[in-house]
Amino acid sequence: EDIKAVGVELEGGWDRRPPDEMHRDGSVTVDAPIVGEISSPPIPDFSAVEEWMRANYPHRVNSSCGLHVHVSTNELNYGRLMEPEFAQFFEGRMAEFLSQGLADNRPGFDLLRQRFQGLNRYCQKKFIPEQQLFMTDRYGDVNTHPRYAQLNFCYIRHGTIECRLFPCFPNVDDGVAAVKAFYDTVFDYLGQFKSTKDEPSTLVIPLSELPSPSQ
Repeated sequence: EDIKAVGVELEGGWDRRPPDEMHRDGSVTVDAPIVGEISSPPIPDFSAVEEWMRANYPHRVNSSCGLHVHVSTNELNYGRLMEPEFAQFFEGRMAEFLSQGLADNRPGFDLLRQRFQGLNRYCQKKFIPEQQLFMTDRYGDVNTHPRYAQLNFCYIRHGTIECRLFPCFPNVDDGVAAVKAFYDTVFDYLGQFKSTKDEPSTLVIPLSELPSPSQ
C-alpha cells in the first residue's frame, strides 16, 4: 500500500471531555471549559479516520487552533515525498482546495489562506525535509525549529510526514475534507511511481539506514 496509516491532531476547546485522551497545548487559547489537543492513533482505513474525527472534534475553535495530519508510508515512498516535485504538487493541490473553500465562503478558509501564504509562524512556507528528518526534540523556538513548516518530515520521531497547513475548521465536515485532501495528494503523487523501483535522488542517506522511528 502507498499509505500505511493516517493520524490526526485536533486543537481546540471542548464543552465536555472527548472520548479519546487529550493533553494541554500552550499555543491554544480558546474560551472553553476544556482546552488542548487530542491525537488519534494510527488509523489504516480512511473511513475510520472520519469516524474518529466526528467523535472527537472540538466544539470551539479560533485562529490559535491547528489541524495536523500525519501519513505513514514505506521507506522508498517516504523518500519520494522528500523531493521538491512533491512540494510543488502539494502546493498546487492545496491551492485548489483553498480556492474552492473561498468560493463557497466556508468558515475557516480565510485562516487557511493566511497559513497557505506563510503568514502563520507555526506552518511556515518552506520545504526543508533534510533538516527535519533527524530532529528528535518535539519543541523549540518557533522562529528556528525546522518542524514549524507546512510540511514536517518527522521520520525519526513518528515515521510520518506531517501536514501542518490546516487550521482547525469550525465545521467538522471541512476538517474531514481537509484531511482527505492531503491524503489524496499523497496517494495520487505516489501513484505515478507504481511502475518504477528507482530510489529518489535527493536522499542524504537511505532511510533503511536510519534508526527506527519512535512512536
